[in-house]
Amino acid sequence: MRCIITTMNVPSITDEKTRLLIVADNRDIKRSDYDNLTDQGYKLLHTDNAAMALEGYKSAPPDVVLLDAQTPSFDGFSFCKMLRTLPKWEDVPIIMMTNSNDYHSIIQSHDVGATDFITKPVNWKLLGYRLEYILSANKTTQNLKNAISRLRAKESRLLNTQRVAKIGNWDFDFTSGKMHCSNEVFKLFEHPHHEHIIDIHTFLNYIHP
Repeated sequence: MRCIITTMNVPSITDEKTRLLIVADNRDIKRSDYDNLTDQGYKLLHTDNAAMALEGYKSAPPDVVLLDAQTPSFDGFSFCKMLRTLPKWEDVPIIMMTNSNDYHSIIQSHDVGATDFITKPVNWKLLGYRLEYILSANKTTQNLKNAISRLRAKESRLLNTQRVAKIGNWDFDFTSGKMHCSNEVFKLFEHPHHEHIIDIHTFLNYIHP
C-alpha cells in the first residue's frame, strides 16, 4: 500500500494546477506515465488504496479522478457509487479505467455514476487531452447549473414580491393568441385556473365580463 504525490506536499484547494487523483494498482502506472500528465499541467495524486483516497480527499475532492474498475485490493465500481453519495463529490468528474472490450464494465461504469471510461492499456499521452475536454464540459455544466439556480432564486423572489404586493404578470404570444399568466393573475381575478396558458378572449373576459 502506498500513496504517491508528484510534489512534496498535498496541494491546497487554491492550487492553480488541475489536481488529478489516480486510484489504481501501482503496477499499471510507470514513471513515464506521470511525466506525460505533469507536462500537460496536472498535479498527480496516486494511491492504490481506496480507503486512503477517501480519507485524504473526502472533504476536499480533487478536480478529476481516474479510477481503476477492478484491482486486487478494492472494487472500483462500488467505490465510485459510494463517492457519488458524498455531498462534495456529486459533480466531480470520475473516469473509470476498464479492461479493453469489456462491454459489461463500460455499462456498469455509467450505472454507478462515472462520468466517462477509458480502456486499458491507457494511452497516457492522449489521456491528458481527454481529461481537458471532460473538465471543460464539466465546467460548462456547472456554470449552467449555477445560472439555473440563480434564475430560480430570482423567480422565487419575484413570485413572493407579487404575492405580497398583489400583482401579477403575463406574456402574450401574438402568433398563437395565447397568454401565459402567473398564479397571482388568477388570484387577482378571483378565478381559479388550473392552466397558466389561456387565450386572449378568456383573459379579457376576466377583466370585463
